[in-house]
Amino acid sequence: MRPTPLILALLAVGCDPAEPEADAVPHEDPAPYIFDEEAPPVADLAAADLELAIESAVALSLTLNAAPIFPAYNAAMIGAEEACPAYYDYQGSQYWYDTCTASTGASYSGYSFFQTYDNYDAGDGAVYNGQTVYGVAQIVTPDGYTYEAGGSAQNLVATGEGYTYFSSVIAGSFAWDGPEAAGTWLETGVSPDITLLGYVVPEYGNYVMLDGGLSGLGGLLDTVVFDAVVLFDAGLGSSCPTEPGGVVSVRDGVGNWYDVVFDGPSDYGEASDADLCDGCGSAWFRGEPLGEVCADFTGLLDWEVSPW
Repeated sequence: MRPTPLILALLAVGCDPAEPEADAVPHEDPAPYIFDEEAPPVADLAAADLELAIESAVALSLTLNAAPIFPAYNAAMIGAEEACPAYYDYQGSQYWYDTCTASTGASYSGYSFFQTYDNYDAGDGAVYNGQTVYGVAQIVTPDGYTYEAGGSAQNLVATGEGYTYFSSVIAGSFAWDGPEAAGTWLETGVSPDITLLGYVVPEYGNYVMLDGGLSGLGGLLDTVVFDAVVLFDAGLGSSCPTEPGGVVSVRDGVGNWYDVVFDGPSDYGEASDADLCDGCGSAWFRGEPLGEVCADFTGLLDWEVSPW
């Protein structure tokens, strides 16, 4: 290859075009993303701690349903007017999206969709009643009460021939400090993010499913998570109506998780080992067994008309 005029010029003044300029800052290799544990965590909780946390969460679970959210939302919307927030109504649906202050003194920020079901026939043989709401919103009423939402909620009852089905879903966070919160989880600081399903056939019994988490429980064990925990009566086909199927996880104060696996059936017609039908599950910490954890779940089925 013939040298270019630029290379010839550089050679003439004593420069070496092939030698790179020294770096101004010394090069350093990046730090590793994964560090070896010097000493793996050890379980700080005993079976008795896990039992207390699980039984406390079970006792609260059905009270932590979506029903209180809807009176709170309705109360928060009382100060709305035609132009603030900008919204539309259609066949029981209401949607608004705005940032404004009404002449009533109420302020609105964000968006929300609200739906009422009044004897709605979905074509599946059941009639639905209840409400749903979702959105990301903050509402401050003329009296200074605040409603906050970041997610969705549902409280529905479906009535069919010989059965009633209940569905409560809280996905996200909701808060309300008005009078309607009195006596409900909205005033306790507990934050449920949970799906509750209930089913009753009067001649045969009840069914309950819990799926999701409860935080803000207080104490050392602040968070409990139910992973598809199912319990149903023998009349509906359960071979173990005193113990659920599914997993309950508990988080301790430093962020470690403990899993308790229960041995009951998780679905209709599913068989379970009769020797394991004792109300006790096997506890695990980071893949290591911790022994048995026993808890009383039977209160989940102790209702006649509605689980909440």
